[in-house]
Amino acid sequence: MIPIAVTFLVLHWLFVTMDGITAPLLARLAGNLFPGHRYIPGIGIVTTFGIIYLMGLVATNVMGKRLVAKGEETLSRIPLVKNIYLATKQLITAFSMPGKDSFREVVFLEFPRPGTYAIGFVTNEMVDQQEKEFFVVFVPTTPNPTSGFVLVIPKGEVIHTDLTIEEGFKHLISGGIIFSTKLQIDQTDLENQARKAEAWETSET
Repeated sequence: MIPIAVTFLVLHWLFVTMDGITAPLLARLAGNLFPGHRYIPGIGIVTTFGIIYLMGLVATNVMGKRLVAKGEETLSRIPLVKNIYLATKQLITAFSMPGKDSFREVVFLEFPRPGTYAIGFVTNEMVDQQEKEFFVVFVPTTPNPTSGFVLVIPKGEVIHTDLTIEEGFKHLISGGIIFSTKLQIDQTDLENQARKAEAWETSET
């Protein structure tokens, strides 16, 4: 029953929110054009989706692309606004990138301190001047995975898992409620991390 109730509440909130965007304007317009007629609930959400659809059509044709490019150029020249806009655009592009190239693998890593582990997503690899290899790992926050931390850590300090990208995000968004009871991880990685944690605890004492 709880999932049904949550679904109903979310849909009700979406309906009221979307309908309220254009409802005041439509109600006033309907009152002026058709005196005595009442506003019909739901017309606002239909109008809102229609506007979004038309904007999408305009943005996909040649003239629309030029307008969008011009708008982006204008925004990129405004201080502060350009930082927010460009960062948001890059984040959305990364999350909506086709295929699974944006996130390569789900790993565990010691974060925020030795002995505790966080779910991370490998996004890139790099090599330093001494030919030491590193992973670039994105550690999202929960339940909102669009924010988080970007860590550059040696490859030997991550624990590889058998989780898919989709499963990793399910675990995060659910706050750990939806989690695999049996998780296959690289035992060599786990043993290395255990030795590191033991050495860290010894140094602390």
